[in-house]
Amino acid sequence: MAKIYNDYRKIIGNNIKYLRLKNGLSTIQLAKLVGYTSASTFSKIENGKNGISGDKLRMIAEVLGTEVEELLKDNPNFKDETSTLLLIDEIKTLNDFEKGQVYNFIRNLKAQREEVFILPSERKTNEEQI
Repeated sequence: MAKIYNDYRKIIGNNIKYLRLKNGLSTIQLAKLVGYTSASTFSKIENGKNGISGDKLRMIAEVLGTEVEELLKDNPNFKDETSTLLLIDEIKTLNDFEKGQVYNFIRNLKAQREEVFILPSERKTNEEQI
């Protein structure tokens, strides 16, 4: 029973975090909007470590422009998209030079990934063309 409760808290926390990021709010901004005085406490809710009352859940849903039911659903896409939104938030804090470095890093990663998936027979053909 405790595991189910913990899993449920994680689902709710992931959904809140995803929708908070999608709405462009920081942890402290959303926490204050729904009456929390500590970003730390709210962060524990988002990370599934603390539970949340029904009243607070309704307030969060209202601020995020959604229904409580949406916060209760297990949506695996939210988890994947949350990582992307967190990365975007971090990139926004960088200066133009640093953003360029991130862009080049990503291009290099993609190029390496494409090289890994080239079959040995295709490599030989590519090498012959060079």
